[in-house]
Amino acid sequence: MKKVHHVLVDVLHDAPRWRDFAIKIKRENIKRPAFQEEFAKAVPGWQELK
Repeated sequence: MKKVHHVLVDVLHDAPRWRDFAIKIKRENIKRPAFQEEFAKAVPGWQELK
C-alpha cells in the first residue's frame, strides 16, 4: 500500500485517485482493527481518511 501511495502521489501526481483508492480499502476493512493499526503506521495520512 505504501508503494501504491508513492506511485500515485509522488510519481503520477494523482492525489485524488490515491484518496479514492485508499478510502475504499479502509472502508472494506473497517472492522479489522489490526489491519487499521498496521496501515496507520505504514501509510502516510491513513488516519485522516474518511
